[in-house]
Amino acid sequence: MTPREVVAPTAEPLTIDEARVHLRQLSDADVTANLSADVDDDSWVLARIKAVRQWAEGFLGFKLTDATYEVAFDEFTDSTSLLVEGAVTITSVQYLDAAHALQTLSPAAYTFDAWHQTIYITAAWPALSSRASPIRVRYKADATAVTEDIKTGLLLLLGHLYENREASVIGVSVAQLPMGVEAFLRPHRISLGMA
Repeated sequence: MTPREVVAPTAEPLTIDEARVHLRQLSDADVTANLSADVDDDSWVLARIKAVRQWAEGFLGFKLTDATYEVAFDEFTDSTSLLVEGAVTITSVQYLDAAHALQTLSPAAYTFDAWHQTIYITAAWPALSSRASPIRVRYKADATAVTEDIKTGLLLLLGHLYENREASVIGVSVAQLPMGVEAFLRPHRISLGMA
């Protein structure tokens, strides 16, 4: 299932100043001198920063912010484990028991393998509710995974959206850059869900 954001990120992986410099609205010297741009489209740029981050998270298979997410499961993948992509820290594992009452699994009853992003149940698992998605895992993601090449990919995509604000281009020859967005992101990819 798709994770649901329950606590919003405190910051995006790109700042408005980084975006302005890349979009040539500010120079590096302006940023160093703490000069601000008189830019009318800051709200548009901030919204696109979030959009490119969300697209990159889907492509990469992990989160790029320090937000908290919740994901629901119908059952364990192999009776004893749950794959939680993008998790760095597990906050809670809850489930609906056979009587449809919400229970919280004791942290002593599971281990979390951050490398494989998998929760392994170490205790006997109680009977689950017959309702849909009776297991809920709340976890935190971490922004430390944002490397300079990931930022470069995000900036390239942001620049593309800034220059091309419509879904189609008329009368212009279009070609994808050989060292474009995916070239910068692909080495970090852990999920093969998107092309």
